[in-house]
Amino acid sequence: MSFALSDYRNIPSSGVIPAAMVPADQISFAYSFTYQKDVDTSAGLQSSLIGRVVLELKDAAGTLKATFDLRETYRLTLLPLAPGLLAYIWNWDSNKEQFSAVDAEGNPLTTEGQFSLGVIPAGDSDTSDRTAYVSSKFYSFIFNVDVNEGDVLKIKFHNLSAGTVVSKASLQVATRLGSKASPALVDGRCGQQFRVSTDADAKGTRLIRSRRLDSPLELAQTEWTEGNDGLISDKPLGSAHLTQTEGNTLYVLGTSKDQLLLFRSQNEGKTWKAIMSEPTNLKILAAHLASGGRYIIYGTNPTQKPTYAILKHGQDQWTLSETGPCTLLPPTTPSTVTPATLPTSKVSALEAGEGGALRLLAQGKDGVLLIWLSRDGKTWKQSATPE
Repeated sequence: MSFALSDYRNIPSSGVIPAAMVPADQISFAYSFTYQKDVDTSAGLQSSLIGRVVLELKDAAGTLKATFDLRETYRLTLLPLAPGLLAYIWNWDSNKEQFSAVDAEGNPLTTEGQFSLGVIPAGDSDTSDRTAYVSSKFYSFIFNVDVNEGDVLKIKFHNLSAGTVVSKASLQVATRLGSKASPALVDGRCGQQFRVSTDADAKGTRLIRSRRLDSPLELAQTEWTEGNDGLISDKPLGSAHLTQTEGNTLYVLGTSKDQLLLFRSQNEGKTWKAIMSEPTNLKILAAHLASGGRYIIYGTNPTQKPTYAILKHGQDQWTLSETGPCTLLPPTTPSTVTPATLPTSKVSALEAGEGGALRLLAQGKDGVLLIWLSRDGKTWKQSATPE
């Protein structure tokens, strides 16, 4: 399904994709420009303008995720009217439109069809004594790529008028939002739902507690709206993971810049204490608080390779015990399960299955549920998709 014109929005000068537009699994671009050319009839009455813009999408750590190459061609025709006066006509050449993109490894990105919204306007005319103007806005294909919180878009190359992304940007972006489920859990004892949320000003992270219909508690006892109640951190946390132990202790795991942070609350989320801060370049995709004082994390490193981390509790403190690349074992029997890789996006959960084995759940490109199994969170084997 194509985007509407109103879906394309400006991005700030930093190039950071606005929070309201992520996480997404599709992106498209609109580029407006004004091309100015001093005309010389002695050089010919027809010429071409090949407008090209190259964009780079990087994650918050600066690691390249994808490169987009956008090209449009316009034809310019001059019509001399009198000495010192001419008419000019320009038109978009739809047959010369070229849009392509590759990921960080140089593999082509797929698109949703091979169509765009074209250009607006597609042509115009005017008179001039010496200068012709081409003023237009073109729209790209829709590319299939995961766009996440903190991702940055930069113009690597252009031969058109606008070379930087500013508050009134010539570059605009549209995204197709993927799942943006906020980490949440339900406390059945008192009918409450706990949910981690970033403040509207993106300056902090807090626990929002909302009352369920079956709650025996009064409304005022189950919702916080004032002061610092529920404040976990005065910084936004990336990939926050919320869990609750049998003793009703709440934990929130998340990242902030290059730190892996763990917070604990022992009063149902009203106040929080930071209990661990470890350097990391890991992006958390899923996590599981296992028995025996272990926190198992599945994520990716800056090169988008599957990575694990294990936190351990001992001597009244949590520490990062171990981290490294995940290993995918080959199937022991012939299998039609695809893809034969570990997921790096659209991970749904990491949970304990029967017998204590870990189950990693993710959504495949075709929407099918995919499952991987592990005993230690380090070595994985893909399981057949359940019927």
